[in-house]
Amino acid sequence: MAIRLKPLSLSVFTTIFVMAFLILLFSLGHLTYREIDKLDSKFRAANELRAESEVQSTLYESINLIEQKTGQLAAWEELTQQLNNSTFYTYWHRYRSKSNSFVSDYTLDVALYDHQGEVLAPIDTSLLPAKINLDNTDHYLRVSQSEPLLVVIKPVVDAFTQRNLGYVATISRLLPVFNSLGNFNQVDPNSLSIDIIETDRIESPAFVEHIHYQLSSDPYTEAMKTVIEESLLHLANIAFILTLLIFPLAAWLVNRPILQISQQIDQLKKNPQTLVNSHKTPPLLIKELDKIQDSLNVYHNQLNQVNTTLDEKTRELNDLTHHDPLTGALNRTAFDNYWHEVSDVFQYSPNLICLMLFDINHFKALNDTYGHQAGDEVLIAISQTIKNIFRGRERLFRIGGDEFASVLIGVNPRKAMQIAKQCHQAITNYPFNRVYPGFAKKLRY
Repeated sequence: MAIRLKPLSLSVFTTIFVMAFLILLFSLGHLTYREIDKLDSKFRAANELRAESEVQSTLYESINLIEQKTGQLAAWEELTQQLNNSTFYTYWHRYRSKSNSFVSDYTLDVALYDHQGEVLAPIDTSLLPAKINLDNTDHYLRVSQSEPLLVVIKPVVDAFTQRNLGYVATISRLLPVFNSLGNFNQVDPNSLSIDIIETDRIESPAFVEHIHYQLSSDPYTEAMKTVIEESLLHLANIAFILTLLIFPLAAWLVNRPILQISQQIDQLKKNPQTLVNSHKTPPLLIKELDKIQDSLNVYHNQLNQVNTTLDEKTRELNDLTHHDPLTGALNRTAFDNYWHEVSDVFQYSPNLICLMLFDINHFKALNDTYGHQAGDEVLIAISQTIKNIFRGRERLFRIGGDEFASVLIGVNPRKAMQIAKQCHQAITNYPFNRVYPGFAKKLRY
């Protein structure tokens, strides 16, 4: 068995639609905000990669610059002299090693080493080791009190014989060079820090992982994000306000005409016989609904006209079915129906009832002598005469060719005899001979 769902009103549908639209609107706004956040995360990830690349490139550029300076120092002729004769190395280290154009302000110390990697003379204040590992003369970093120091070792070669005389080593502060070269776009230079406090040796690739920093703020990106967020918020507010204004207005524009049509249908149900004047019906604002209303009015008026005509035809048919076309009295079918109705009623509510029968004697002889037209006139005259005697509630039935009957309700036998005598006297006194000469003055019935 199919279950028929209960219909909902238009206002309920409108409310559901508005709520669904608002949910969709805010879901779309939330999704858009999430996409913007994802895009911001992607930009941030890309900036982090660029920042990492900036840090690495600046670090290696700083190391290269210090190595270049150390290489220039290795070509200085005084280093050749000291390696050939180290008698005055202590003096040279104190007064000459850092007083030249090859050493920068960020260089903390310089040391010379022979072929075996031994320092030419031990100096207590030197920051460089007394012996270097000749198997690995690559640069490396030392961290002292969270400050990175770069140690660079370069061979000293005789300019004429190209013979390796020994080695020169420098130790330099890395951060000043790093900051001076750092043309950072993605890194905030003030946020640079190192998470190592002390270490004697660390290679530069490993050292990169210990450098920490924060991304520099991008005013343009932050401004764009703020503008987008504010625009989304304004758009959501405007959409919410418009929804609260437009949808109820649209619902009212649609709901009011539909409600008017519904009320009109209810009125037509209560008063189906009432004709509708389309010119007096207030017009609807929506063209399609106004057309529906006009069509409904026209259809109702046409249906009402058809029903009126059908009622008239039904009454005519009922008259033809239950009335004698000659005398106008009710016929035998009407008598049978009426008798059943009376029997059913008086079965539960007893009352006085009398049956009065009329029979015209020698009517056949009258028809044969004067013709059927004369006989019909006699039947009409008798029927009309009896009707004139009856009161308003008595009905006259023609139950046969020359037989009439009537049912008297609430009349006792005495009163019924009086009515019968009145009918007899009226028919007896009817002037048949003046209407149709040759008629006998009295007709027996």
